[in-house]
Amino acid sequence: MILYPIRGIRFVVRYFLYQNITGRKYRRVKTIDKRWERLFVTVNR
Repeated sequence: MILYPIRGIRFVVRYFLYQNITGRKYRRVKTIDKRWERLFVTVNR
């Protein structure tokens, strides 16, 4: 369980938005995206 500071959460949010915009070009990053989603969900809990 790694807790990220507010800056880390903002970085994750920006990362998600950026990837959603350019999701078609970076479909290979889905594996890393799943890891980020797990971390993001754990932080939200």
